[in-house]
Amino acid sequence: MMKKLIFLRHAKSQWYSPDGFSSDRVRPIKQKGANRMKMLLKHYSHHFSEVDKVFSSPAKRASQTAELLVRGLKLNFNLLEIAESLYTFSDQPIIDFIYQLDNYFAKVVLVGHNPGFESCINQLGDLSVGHLPTASFGLVSFEQESWREIGNGKTIMVLPGQLGQ
Repeated sequence: MMKKLIFLRHAKSQWYSPDGFSSDRVRPIKQKGANRMKMLLKHYSHHFSEVDKVFSSPAKRASQTAELLVRGLKLNFNLLEIAESLYTFSDQPIIDFIYQLDNYFAKVVLVGHNPGFESCINQLGDLSVGHLPTASFGLVSFEQESWREIGNGKTIMVLPGQLGQ
């Protein structure tokens, strides 16, 4: 069974709270970010069909984005799991996480952060991603049947500037 992996970068977040600067882990998404996610799902929900599992970084902006995704796709919330190891900005912890996925899952969504996601897409897929903006994603399809063996995938990028086209 072919594997598919979607790297969804969290929606646009707020840097400041009413009492000042928000720490990185607790920054919520902006209304603009929520609107972008709704638009993304309106035009590109077909890329998320038949998702087996959604893993999210525990950062508030990522988990809120994941919740919008699950709600927007009308998925069972049991498919959403918070994964501490996705709260990273480097690629190796993410790659390690992917290699440990259960082979039962054929299509997985990861919700998290740059520059780790950009680097993972570049390593695992066939396109060079210069920048993965907020509320955009890269879908990488693999011929391999085991997550531990994935590589040389075929990449489809969906960037915010393409929304509505």
